Amino acid sequence: MRYEIERIAVDHAALLTGNFEACAIARCRQGASSPWSLTIDCRNLPTCGTKHETCDVMWQAASEGRADKIEKTCQGNRITEDAAIGVCAATFAALGEGRITEVTLHGTGVDYWVDDRRAVLEVSGVANGSTSDLTTRHQAKTNQLKQGSLFNAGYPGYVCVAVFSQRQAIFSFHT
Repeated sequence: MRYEIERIAVDHAALLTGNFEACAIARCRQGASSPWSLTIDCRNLPTCGTKHETCDVMWQAASEGRADKIEKTCQGNRITEDAAIGVCAATFAALGEGRITEVTLHGTGVDYWVDDRRAVLEVSGVANGSTSDLTTRHQAKTNQLKQGSLFNAGYPGYVCVAVFSQRQAIFSFHT
């Protein structure tokens, strides 16, 4: 499966995605040029179930300038977090899982609403880490989701965690 990162503005039209795209390019290009292959461990997803998937994230050379500016403007942890949102948005679109439609209120235990409040999403990223770090972070974010007020109010939730240095992500769904 292939996904052009510049498409997230179309596939997630409710979001202002420019920084997510630029940050994703900045993080991804540290490990490779376009395309950047991401291995996704899909777990219990409504659309595609449980499987391993590879997504080649691509970007146009013209977008590299925005990534250069992001690297000069934002701190590393902000770039990583926004890059994780960009890669998560690409993963949602590439797998046909839905659209990220709005941010949640602070303190709800999750980051975003999916499909106009059909579900919630918690997303996180690690710039440099191991497969063990991916598993640990995913478990922590899953616990955060399950302790959150919106999940406990009955909304199902997604958790998407990426470790950029390993080119790996875990994308899961919880009811």
